[in-house]
Amino acid sequence: MARPTQADRALVLCLYARRHPRHGVLLFNRGLYAEQAVAARAAFPAAREVAFVVGFDKAEQIFDPRYYDDRDAALRDLFARVTVLVAPRGGQGAADLAALLARPENRLYRASARALPFDPDYAADSATAVRELARAGRDVAALVPPETAAFLAAARPYDPPRRLPDGRLSDSYGERMARVETIDDRR
Repeated sequence: MARPTQADRALVLCLYARRHPRHGVLLFNRGLYAEQAVAARAAFPAAREVAFVVGFDKAEQIFDPRYYDDRDAALRDLFARVTVLVAPRGGQGAADLAALLARPENRLYRASARALPFDPDYAADSATAVRELARAGRDVAALVPPETAAFLAAARPYDPPRRLPDGRLSDSYGERMARVETIDDRR
């Protein structure tokens, strides 16, 4: 079982979006970004702009012809509906994005893919770093939104099982998920 589950990740995103009325949550588990853009526009028809936030590694994949039967048609569909905001990743940032968009085959889409302004002080922050710190029992509140910090403190998905005085192992998150499954089974 993934920790936290996809359902819990969606819950935390929804709690965050509730506090930020200009934001929304739409979940996908398959499909090309071009297909997801169609669904995003349909889900948020009144939105002035719909933006997909991706890391630089994902931006490279978006422009990679291996993923498409007709790359240019898919990219035209994508960029007609959404803006792609690209966060630095793995030491690659705005200059690398500019170089990717300067390639002849990508120039048409330059106005629809933009680098996120990003303070280099946060370049090492990542979900992986948060998970590692949480597994080590460290406080991650300064690295995540309040909704995430509250969820991690309450649900404890990264805590290792602990030995109880009677010798049994206790897994707080595993026990929580077992209770959730019991509720689901009653339906």
